[in-house]
Amino acid sequence: MAQDLGFAAITRNSMDVSADRDFVLDFVYAASVAMIHLSRLAEDWILYSSEEFGWLELADAVTSGSSLMPQKKNPDSLELIRGKSGRVLGCLTSLMMTMKGLPNDVQSRMQEDKVPLFEAADQLAGSLEMARVVIQSVRLNPAVPAAAAEEAGWWPPTWRRRWPAPATLSPGAPTAGRFVLESVRSGKKPADWTPEDMQRFATGIHRRFRGAARPQARYAVARNPRRHRPSIRSCRAGRRPPAPL
Repeated sequence: MAQDLGFAAITRNSMDVSADRDFVLDFVYAASVAMIHLSRLAEDWILYSSEEFGWLELADAVTSGSSLMPQKKNPDSLELIRGKSGRVLGCLTSLMMTMKGLPNDVQSRMQEDKVPLFEAADQLAGSLEMARVVIQSVRLNPAVPAAAAEEAGWWPPTWRRRWPAPATLSPGAPTAGRFVLESVRSGKKPADWTPEDMQRFATGIHRRFRGAARPQARYAVARNPRRHRPSIRSCRAGRRPPAPL
């Protein structure tokens, strides 16, 4: 019979054949993983298409307008993909709960595997098709993230007299690498460096910058963050932040 049906071999355990649903679980698990990746991609594109980022623009065919803000594009297609992932994950959980308490024999309750199987297949196929349409119709704006990268290191001019720009001693920068290497060679801790010595690595370091390396200064800032944090109004006015202790 196995030869007539084209099977590769016969099974020696008929109970395992009638009670096995691992192939269904494997498919629904793979569909769940695929939906997780689609959901994360949709979340990224929803964020990058927002007004705050503007890195890409979704087509009108995959968005909807707002009754209060007609100029707004709601990313409904991506939001639906994000929501469909929950249904597929629910199918996997449902099937696992159906199978976990059954003995290794034929059970009529195992016919419930069809509902989560077909549901997961349909939702995955629809989400992949929707993602394809979104990707083919999207319009990228590469100039926007490029301009944002250039402005990332900008600080108000009045701040630079006391504080170095963040990129000056950022991890991975050449100046930061030389500073760390020299600290290891000389055995100095951050608090042991004088402002004059640190200016060899970054000319923008002011004499008050040394206080930031003191444990007492860090403790004071942690205890009184509002006192040592510049206000939004002062930042907009271009005034320098309060000097560390």
